[in-house]
Amino acid sequence: MADAHRTDAAEYLARVARVAPVIDDAAKKIENDRRLPPELLSALHQEKLFRLLLPKPYGGEEVDLPTFFLVLNALAEHDASTAWCICQINGCATSAAFVDADVAQAVWGDDPR
Repeated sequence: MADAHRTDAAEYLARVARVAPVIDDAAKKIENDRRLPPELLSALHQEKLFRLLLPKPYGGEEVDLPTFFLVLNALAEHDASTAWCICQINGCATSAAFVDADVAQAVWGDDPR
């Protein structure tokens, strides 16, 4: 992989470390309620973890796949359901690279949530 396309994984793992206490505190609630609680969603959005694979023109991070999988692993060490949600949203966000730019902008561009 060319260096121009490599991502600094440490930056994204630091983001996971910052949100980890919120994940840990929410783990039982996630299990009981079968959803991510609002305070965790806010923390994940603040760290832009839902936008890891989203192309940069639409406000995404556009990380490389090795970094993405390192982030998922780090999240899963705290809560597998949280990692699964991050993976699902990011998988959907990759479609922004394959639709018309105006469609991608309408879906992902203006509101970071």
